[in-house]
Amino acid sequence: MKGRERKVRASVRADFTDDRAEVYQVCLSEIEKKHGYVKPEIIVEEAKSKKSPLHEYFEWDDSRASALYRLTQARYLIRHIVVIVEDKEPIRQYHNVKLIEQPDKQGYVSVEQVKTNDEYASQVIEKARMELIGWRKRYKAYEKEFGLVFDAIDSVQVQQSAAFVGA
Repeated sequence: MKGRERKVRASVRADFTDDRAEVYQVCLSEIEKKHGYVKPEIIVEEAKSKKSPLHEYFEWDDSRASALYRLTQARYLIRHIVVIVEDKEPIRQYHNVKLIEQPDKQGYVSVEQVKTNDEYASQVIEKARMELIGWRKRYKAYEKEFGLVFDAIDSVQVQQSAAFVGA
């Protein structure tokens, strides 16, 4: 990436601003230089110092942090239950969707609900399509290795666009 202009930004769903992303990236780069790599345990250790710009990102009230962590564990639990139908590959049992009954809220619904509800199915398919596009963007530097995969993703995008125009 030498010679190319680089900008650091927060991802779309990040809970921090682009300005903070720049600051955090500097910290993560320093950690990588110091240790040769970055991993969560090192980040948290470095962030313990109130002088660290990373400190502000973390919840240091242990009772609040423990409640938040249990929510993370619950999400992990939901995301990691799979079902195997007729000895095929495992599939996720639950999908995160905007709830039809409460459009301003999200929740997890079973794959059975997704398969019998066009609105939920549409949301899951759109999320999968966006994940493919995101994956392609993340690995665009590896065009040589993933060219055929990129072509397939591009084909899905074109088909989706054509279907949208025809709707």
